[in-house]
Amino acid sequence: MEIEIRMKRAGELDGYAKALTQAFGWPPVTEARLDRIRATVPMERAIVAVEGGRIVGTAAAFPFRMSVPGGDVPTAGITAVAVVPTHRRQGVLRRMMRHQLDDVHARGEPAAALWASEGSIYGRYGYGLAALDAHLRVDAPWGRFHRDPWWAGRVELIDEERAAAVLPEVYERSRARRPGMMSRTEGWWRHRVLAPSPDQAADEHRFIGLYVEDAGAEGYAIYRTRFAFDQHGNFDGTLTAQELVGATDAAEAALWRHCLDRDLMARVLAEHRPPDDPLRSMLADQHRVAATLSGNLWVRLVDVPAALAGRRYASEGAITFRIADRSCPWNDGSVRLEGGPDGARCTTVRRGPDLVLSAAELGAAYLGGTTFTSLAAGGRVEELVPGALARADAMFASPRAPSCAQIF
Repeated sequence: MEIEIRMKRAGELDGYAKALTQAFGWPPVTEARLDRIRATVPMERAIVAVEGGRIVGTAAAFPFRMSVPGGDVPTAGITAVAVVPTHRRQGVLRRMMRHQLDDVHARGEPAAALWASEGSIYGRYGYGLAALDAHLRVDAPWGRFHRDPWWAGRVELIDEERAAAVLPEVYERSRARRPGMMSRTEGWWRHRVLAPSPDQAADEHRFIGLYVEDAGAEGYAIYRTRFAFDQHGNFDGTLTAQELVGATDAAEAALWRHCLDRDLMARVLAEHRPPDDPLRSMLADQHRVAATLSGNLWVRLVDVPAALAGRRYASEGAITFRIADRSCPWNDGSVRLEGGPDGARCTTVRRGPDLVLSAAELGAAYLGGTTFTSLAAGGRVEELVPGALARADAMFASPRAPSCAQIF
């Protein structure tokens, strides 16, 4: 029976959700989860694979704006990509991904991004690993700062109502400081950030700390605490920082101090932190921060000239790329990038390239978290003009490592 790839139609949400649960091995979808999907996922951008009236594959996209060095660009946040077990290895995923990239291109979004459960899949469609995810742990004895507090404000504990009014503006200012951060809608805040986390255990309690100076709020931390004793009767609680965001360095330092100072906590854990998180530099015992790295954001340039012209560059320069792109054939060819701190332009050219690479490698380097030199060392980029790797690295460099604080 032929499998049709198309946009989801009205009345197909139940079948869409059922296909997701079958593909990922989740329990049946509750009405509450359906409400969350309705409130946060733009169903007009949901793609389905249908066989005989049954949905056997899904994909969707959030209309984000992603922070990049010097600004932000419209970005499709790819989500819910799944094929039910009975229909794998039949080309369904390939056809859905191509359908989705065509749709993203038609909407004028120059980039797409995703969190990958299996990265080797998405490299085939031009997505490159652009950011790393750090999970941090600091045990209580090692939480001492190397100096007395240097910030002027204070941290207050607030409720969800005040958080809903204050946090979005603070987040937007902080988002501009780090590449890879995604914009958020009101529905995202209500259902994905401030609503109880599905990962929260019954014996955990959530708090929201707001850092305030005379001029107003400058940062916040959303965290959970679990009270416990070890086998010897000693306090053995755990504080898990769900999100710690600062519009200034001082705000981040004050919020870390607040989390590390919570009584009865034997350790502080932090999820989805950037690999260059300044916490290590704050502590007297810097080597006592345990960090586990994994993949964070995968980026794909859907319109290469628009995406490259949409960011700023650390140094003035020009580079010609020869890009291989099977999934977005309009990108396949050579482009000339000329840019610097004040702006950039990128045009298609026929001249000989300085660097040869695939769309996935360009996506990996786009936010400044991966150097072209390291990609070349791994056999992923070819340098045809001596010095081109160093020139590209200097242009694409970012003072802060890219990171995305939210899974989508």
